[in-house]
Amino acid sequence: MAEPSGAAADAPVELDTMPGDDAETARYQGRRRRQDRLPGRVRAAGWLTLLGVALIVALLLIAVPRLFTATEGRQSLLPPAPDTSAFTDGPTNGDAPPSAGASTGPSASANPSRRPSAKPSTSAGGQPPSTAGPNPLTPSTDPTGSPTGPPPPQTVRYEAEAAVLVHAVVQTNHSGYTGSGFVDYANEAGGSILWTVTPTRAGSATLRFRFANGTSNGRPMNVVVNDTVVASPVFSGTGDWDSWQALTVTVTLNAGANTVRAVAASASGGPNVDHLEVVS
Repeated sequence: MAEPSGAAADAPVELDTMPGDDAETARYQGRRRRQDRLPGRVRAAGWLTLLGVALIVALLLIAVPRLFTATEGRQSLLPPAPDTSAFTDGPTNGDAPPSAGASTGPSASANPSRRPSAKPSTSAGGQPPSTAGPNPLTPSTDPTGSPTGPPPPQTVRYEAEAAVLVHAVVQTNHSGYTGSGFVDYANEAGGSILWTVTPTRAGSATLRFRFANGTSNGRPMNVVVNDTVVASPVFSGTGDWDSWQALTVTVTLNAGANTVRAVAASASGGPNVDHLEVVS
């Protein structure tokens, strides 16, 4: 058989294809197209991820400062913390629960063993322990709470017209006296006024005589306490019989009743005497 020559020999030879080959080719081309589009989708997904991360970071940058600001605002509205400088740590006296209605604050629940340092410790039975000796800066007191020191001096008045008189009379012919009158001595020695007095307490006492002497000459008298002469004062002139002055004598009186006599020691007698006051 003779071989073709010329153009017929150079022409491509077309091979016959089966219908199944076209379907396979179409599937192959479809896979190639999908593979070609895959890098673009990956890049798009990456960009979307970066955009989401950037959005989250931006939201955090906005929200976090606002959160701190809101927290500080709430803290400023809270009440101040209680001052615990007056408390000391230590066990409480007993484990009894608080009574009904008792207030329990945050500090009490946080540390229930805290108690005021100024609270004195107690012995068995709940009584404060005794101290050794009294406080020199605090005056001692009796069970009623009153000071046990000496009471203040008290003054008791004894009118002369109510006393026992010897060579003396009650008069009212001059003004300024107390009570119902005064006593006028006779112009002789030996006249006397006798009082019975009871001091508020035994010991030193002051006798205060209220008198008037309208002359310019002093009139001496003997002061006799419980039958003993304790002083001999001179009752000087007071200007007139209506002017009254006081003369004091310090004596010692017993507990209970004491006798006090004022005895004229000159022939002129004694001054006019209004009353006797005993300060004890």
